[in-house]
Amino acid sequence: MAVLERPLIARPRILLVEDDAAVAGLTARFLQNHGIECHMAAGVAAAEQCLSCEVVDLILLDLGLPDGDGLTMLRRQSSQIPVIVVTGGRAGPC
Repeated sequence: MAVLERPLIARPRILLVEDDAAVAGLTARFLQNHGIECHMAAGVAAAEQCLSCEVVDLILLDLGLPDGDGLTMLRRQSSQIPVIVVTGGRAGPC
């Protein structure tokens, strides 16, 4: 497998793994408005496919995905890409 490299001067790249289309769209728009290139995946399989052919600087990872658990994907991830785990889980009463 070839090593993917980025140019020395490049926009930051984030892989957003989120199955909620509204949340993904809003987040991607925010990131793009701040000069960040955003790749989107709605599930584990799409995220792993993206990572096989794209170089990213950070992964924003939802835990509850339709085709698998975000934590399982995180455990299988062998690269040194930083990951921020996000979830829309319900908060209990205060």
